[in-house]
Amino acid sequence: MALFLPPTVEPLASASNVDSWNDQVDNENSLANAEFFKKPIGLKNRNVEVDYVQLSTSSQSQPKQYLQTILDQTPKPKGRNAFTSIHVVGPHESVQSTEAEETIQTLLNGSKALKKEVHVHRLNKAGCQSNPTPMQEYNCIFEAATSLLMAKADRASILVFVGCKNVALDAYAAFIGLLPFRGVQVALLSQRQSYGDLLRFVTSSGTFDLDGLTSARMGKFSVHA
Repeated sequence: MALFLPPTVEPLASASNVDSWNDQVDNENSLANAEFFKKPIGLKNRNVEVDYVQLSTSSQSQPKQYLQTILDQTPKPKGRNAFTSIHVVGPHESVQSTEAEETIQTLLNGSKALKKEVHVHRLNKAGCQSNPTPMQEYNCIFEAATSLLMAKADRASILVFVGCKNVALDAYAAFIGLLPFRGVQVALLSQRQSYGDLLRFVTSSGTFDLDGLTSARMGKFSVHA
């Protein structure tokens, strides 16, 4: 995942390294010597980082360069030097986000200028309301992921998630990106005005919670950039 923030966000100090999961066990605990808590031989700690790029709204006046920056700054899939297609996920039209709609149009114009295949997908209305239920969030995530697959997204596609002022919706980017093919590369265009925890994504209901520092799927970390 690559994160793109407004230029008004102040630089953030480097995050600390991830502590070994074995360090969380109390040495005086009687279970400390149990096989479950032993650190496997050959296990190595891994630093998890998210690179961010500040994009100004004025740069949208040059759609080609705007999109090229996103493509260049987002890590490519393993074994690929370019993305096969671009899949833009934006909020439902009922959100009425001027910033998001302008960004989506810029991405479309940039894709045309770069002669890239592009598809636009929308979050459903229920998932974008102020207090969605866990089931509405679930449906919103899986409907968007299904839309990507129906549009023939592949493992070398890029998902460009367009955020809005309701930054709680940014969490959908992480969960939608995890689903197809054990995950696709995600570029999150966030409207957040402060960093918060850049490696933690929680939906509004609190049901879907992803911690990039400790999360791993199929033996691989979900956050690579």
